[in-house]
Amino acid sequence: MKKKAFTLIELLVVIAIIALLVSLLMPALNKAREQARMALCLTNQKGLSISWTIYAQENKDQLVSAWTRLTGGFSDPFSWVDYPLGIVGMSPAEAENARKEAIRRGKLFPYTEYEKLYRCASEDRDDLPDGGFNAIRSYSIVGGLNGCLPEDGMDYGIREYRNYGNIAAPANQIAFIEERDPRETNLDSWVMNKTSWIDPVSNWHNERTVFGFVDGHAAPHGWVDAITVEGGSVADWNEWEAVRSRAQVEGTGEDIRWVWQHYPYAEDLSLF
Repeated sequence: MKKKAFTLIELLVVIAIIALLVSLLMPALNKAREQARMALCLTNQKGLSISWTIYAQENKDQLVSAWTRLTGGFSDPFSWVDYPLGIVGMSPAEAENARKEAIRRGKLFPYTEYEKLYRCASEDRDDLPDGGFNAIRSYSIVGGLNGCLPEDGMDYGIREYRNYGNIAAPANQIAFIEERDPRETNLDSWVMNKTSWIDPVSNWHNERTVFGFVDGHAAPHGWVDAITVEGGSVADWNEWEAVRSRAQVEGTGEDIRWVWQHYPYAEDLSLF
């Protein structure tokens, strides 16, 4: 007996049903994938925060430097990661190796021993016009933790901590942040002030970012201000500057207030 074949209309209906099911499932699948990536990011930042603490314990309570360059562009020999010098003109593979080597030269690498710990799985800067192949390191240490250069006039309105034992309320103070600097790399420490952003933020995890804290734990925080979400996906530095300027005009948002409440510093110099 001859089997009845599907008609063209029946095939189109089946295809339409499959397409509808895929469109319904994709958001849930993407969300689940991002949840898995965020879990990995949490693990990364816990590892970095604990390594950062152990370094202080083994170095007479002295915090590792969060600054990656000295005046004149020289590397800081006491930095948690080295600055990748001489990458201009390198091939993509050479520049990637140079950035990995800069991580290995950092003072925290003997405690982490794993380059991938420094990169978020949701890192998206590889294709940016000013970023290209450079996004090897997704995290920065905040400036209030031995990450300012007051002797060069770069105190950002605060007096930084330089010893671990002096840090008040370590469970509430940020040590590491996901930084999405659209230039060639995350430069130096991550800084802000009480009323505005200075360095870029990220929103890699469904409009959330992950923070590593002084006491060694890590946690995500969701952004609530639309301008913060916008700033977390800019394509170049000029776009970030435009977003930052608008944020200053619009006034201090909830996101800036939240981060400043958890931003460690020994003293607010604007009060003096």
